[in-house]
Amino acid sequence: MERHKAGELNGRRLRLARLFRGLTQSELAREVAASPALLSQAETGTRGLGGDLVDALAYVLGFEPGFFFQRIEDEFREEECNFRRRRVTPERLVKRLVAQTTLFGMLVRHLQEALDMPTLSVPTLPSSASRED
Repeated sequence: MERHKAGELNGRRLRLARLFRGLTQSELAREVAASPALLSQAETGTRGLGGDLVDALAYVLGFEPGFFFQRIEDEFREEECNFRRRRVTPERLVKRLVAQTTLFGMLVRHLQEALDMPTLSVPTLPSSASRED
């Protein structure tokens, strides 16, 4: 497994991966044999994590260890998501959706940078229809 120096971990990425998998800090802590307080400190950036714990987190969450050491370009916010009935939508589901949307945005950005996509070319055609039509 890839090793990283303690303290370099991006806590927002750890939180993003945890929410993407729909786990609480306590549930993830139980899976990797760590304390919820330690994971909380790692997510807020007040404490680094050792390589073995990063490897365990990566394994449980299904991400490469290097994922946790990169920055987040653009994190979606709850206000940017639309819910038909927000008042009855469970908070855990809202957080998971925001994490999924953020990761999808990261994927799209990566593909845009990695692939040479053709420029969008949509012809404009004159319309013979009137406004009433």
